[in-house]
Amino acid sequence: MINQLDIPDSGDVYIQGVRLADADIIQIRRQIGFVMQSAALFPHRTVAQNIATVPRLAGWSKARIRARIDELVALMSLDSHLLHRYPHQLSGGQQGRVAIARAIAADPPILLMDEPFAAIDPVVRETPPG
Repeated sequence: MINQLDIPDSGDVYIQGVRLADADIIQIRRQIGFVMQSAALFPHRTVAQNIATVPRLAGWSKARIRARIDELVALMSLDSHLLHRYPHQLSGGQQGRVAIARAIAADPPILLMDEPFAAIDPVVRETPPG
Protein backbone atom coordinates (compact mmCIF):
# COMPACT_ATOMS: atom_id res chain seq x y z
CA MET A 1 0.00 0.00 0.00
CA ILE A 2 2.90 2.34 0.62
CA ASN A 3 3.89 2.30 -3.04
CA GLN A 4 0.23 2.48 -4.13
CA LEU A 5 0.35 -0.83 -5.99
CA ASP A 6 -2.54 -1.77 -3.71
CA ILE A 7 -5.11 0.86 -2.71
CA PRO A 8 -6.73 0.58 0.74
CA ASP A 9 -10.50 -0.01 0.90
CA SER A 10 -10.74 2.38 3.82
CA GLY A 11 -8.52 4.67 5.82
CA ASP A 12 -5.50 6.65 4.72
CA VAL A 13 -1.80 5.94 4.33
CA TYR A 14 0.71 8.65 5.19
CA ILE A 15 4.43 8.85 4.49
CA GLN A 16 6.40 11.52 6.28
CA GLY A 17 3.18 13.39 7.03
CA VAL A 18 1.93 13.31 3.43
CA ARG A 19 -1.38 11.58 2.67
CA LEU A 20 -0.65 9.27 -0.26
CA ALA A 21 -4.05 9.81 -1.86
CA ASP A 22 -3.07 13.49 -2.31
CA ALA A 23 0.56 12.89 -3.29
CA ASP A 24 2.38 12.53 -6.58
CA ILE A 25 2.92 8.78 -6.36
CA ILE A 26 5.85 8.89 -8.79
CA GLN A 27 7.68 11.28 -6.45
CA ILE A 28 6.82 9.09 -3.45
CA ARG A 29 8.10 5.95 -5.20
CA ARG A 30 11.38 7.70 -6.01
CA GLN A 31 11.94 8.13 -2.27
CA ILE A 32 11.58 4.42 -1.51
CA GLY A 33 14.13 1.64 -1.85
CA PHE A 34 12.66 -1.86 -2.14
CA VAL A 35 14.23 -5.19 -1.25
CA MET A 36 12.00 -8.16 -1.94
CA GLN A 37 12.29 -11.61 -0.35
CA SER A 38 13.39 -12.97 -3.71
CA ALA A 39 16.14 -10.70 -4.97
CA ALA A 40 14.07 -9.62 -8.01
CA LEU A 41 17.16 -8.52 -9.91
CA PHE A 42 16.88 -7.64 -13.58
CA PRO A 43 18.07 -10.88 -15.25
CA HIS A 44 19.26 -9.17 -18.45
CA ARG A 45 21.46 -6.69 -16.55
CA THR A 46 24.83 -7.22 -14.93
CA VAL A 47 25.41 -6.72 -11.23
CA ALA A 48 26.84 -3.24 -11.91
CA GLN A 49 23.87 -2.33 -14.12
CA ASN A 50 21.41 -3.58 -11.48
CA ILE A 51 23.05 -1.47 -8.77
CA ALA A 52 23.20 1.58 -11.08
CA THR A 53 19.52 1.43 -12.08
CA VAL A 54 18.04 4.08 -9.78
CA PRO A 55 21.03 6.45 -9.75
CA ARG A 56 21.02 6.35 -13.57
CA LEU A 57 17.28 7.12 -13.66
CA ALA A 58 17.89 9.93 -11.17
CA GLY A 59 20.37 11.52 -13.58
CA TRP A 60 23.58 10.89 -11.63
CA SER A 61 26.83 11.30 -13.55
CA LYS A 62 28.69 8.17 -14.66
CA ALA A 63 31.55 9.01 -12.30
CA ARG A 64 29.21 9.38 -9.33
CA ILE A 65 27.46 6.11 -10.20
CA ARG A 66 30.79 4.30 -10.51
CA ALA A 67 31.95 5.64 -7.15
CA ARG A 68 28.68 4.58 -5.52
CA ILE A 69 28.92 1.09 -7.02
CA ASP A 70 32.46 0.74 -5.65
CA GLU A 71 31.29 1.93 -2.23
CA LEU A 72 28.39 -0.53 -2.16
CA VAL A 73 30.50 -3.46 -3.37
CA ALA A 74 32.77 -2.89 -0.36
CA LEU A 75 29.87 -2.30 2.04
CA MET A 76 28.06 -5.47 0.97
CA SER A 77 31.24 -7.61 0.92
CA LEU A 78 30.92 -8.38 -2.78
CA ASP A 79 33.92 -9.18 -4.96
CA SER A 80 34.40 -6.60 -7.69
CA HIS A 81 34.83 -9.38 -10.26
CA LEU A 82 31.09 -10.06 -9.85
CA LEU A 83 30.15 -6.68 -11.33
CA HIS A 84 30.13 -8.02 -14.90
CA ARG A 85 28.16 -11.15 -14.05
CA TYR A 86 24.43 -11.67 -14.46
CA PRO A 87 22.09 -12.64 -11.61
CA HIS A 88 21.84 -16.28 -12.69
CA GLN A 89 25.62 -16.53 -12.26
CA LEU A 90 25.44 -15.56 -8.57
CA SER A 91 24.69 -17.53 -5.43
CA GLY A 92 21.49 -16.75 -3.52
CA GLY A 93 23.46 -14.82 -0.92
CA GLN A 94 25.23 -12.78 -3.56
CA GLN A 95 21.91 -11.99 -5.25
CA GLY A 96 20.51 -10.83 -1.91
CA ARG A 97 23.46 -8.53 -1.30
CA VAL A 98 23.16 -7.06 -4.81
CA ALA A 99 19.43 -6.48 -4.21
CA ILE A 100 20.20 -4.55 -1.02
CA ALA A 101 22.93 -2.57 -2.78
CA ARG A 102 20.51 -1.68 -5.57
CA ALA A 103 17.85 -0.59 -3.05
CA ILE A 104 20.18 1.78 -1.20
CA ALA A 105 22.21 2.96 -4.21
CA ALA A 106 20.49 6.35 -4.48
CA ASP A 107 20.25 6.87 -0.70
CA PRO A 108 16.45 6.70 -0.43
CA PRO A 109 14.99 8.14 2.78
CA ILE A 110 12.63 5.14 3.04
CA LEU A 111 13.65 1.51 2.71
CA LEU A 112 11.07 -1.30 2.51
CA MET A 113 12.45 -4.78 3.03
CA ASP A 114 10.76 -8.21 2.92
CA GLU A 115 13.08 -10.69 4.66
CA PRO A 116 16.13 -9.32 2.85
CA PHE A 117 18.64 -11.17 5.00
CA ALA A 118 17.18 -14.68 4.57
CA ALA A 119 19.82 -15.85 2.07
CA ILE A 120 22.68 -13.65 3.28
CA ASP A 121 25.71 -14.92 5.18
CA PRO A 122 25.61 -14.26 8.96
CA VAL A 123 28.82 -12.18 8.81
CA VAL A 124 27.30 -9.81 6.25
CA ARG A 125 24.01 -9.67 8.21
CA GLU A 126 25.81 -8.14 11.17
CA THR A 127 26.95 -5.15 9.08
CA PRO A 128 23.70 -3.39 8.18
CA PRO A 129 23.79 -1.10 5.13
CA GLY A 130 24.02 2.64 5.55
